[in-house]
Amino acid sequence: MKKNEKFGSEVFTESKVTTVVLPASIEVIESRAFYNCQNLENVTFVSGKAQSDKTCQINSEAFRQCKKMTKTVLPTDKELEIEKGAFLKCEKLASVAEPQTEGGEC
Repeated sequence: MKKNEKFGSEVFTESKVTTVVLPASIEVIESRAFYNCQNLENVTFVSGKAQSDKTCQINSEAFRQCKKMTKTVLPTDKELEIEKGAFLKCEKLASVAEPQTEGGEC
């Protein structure tokens, strides 16, 4: 992906995806980007030496109703802006973990 990337609104809505790995260049995940992805279990935000802003915004309902989601790995090298309801009805979400690193460095 290019610098300053985003996932648009409803881009993966109701898809069959099970795992998502988001590159360090991601800055915005728009509303309902992964809405109602019934099979989505894991989301990982890769941290690393990205040529991007130091903020990652997750808009409202971005991951709403991803009922099988059990784990999210958030970046620590960015400031997170998580809007209300971004993970609404992710009933099995039980774990938020340290990030993987891209190129071995944060």
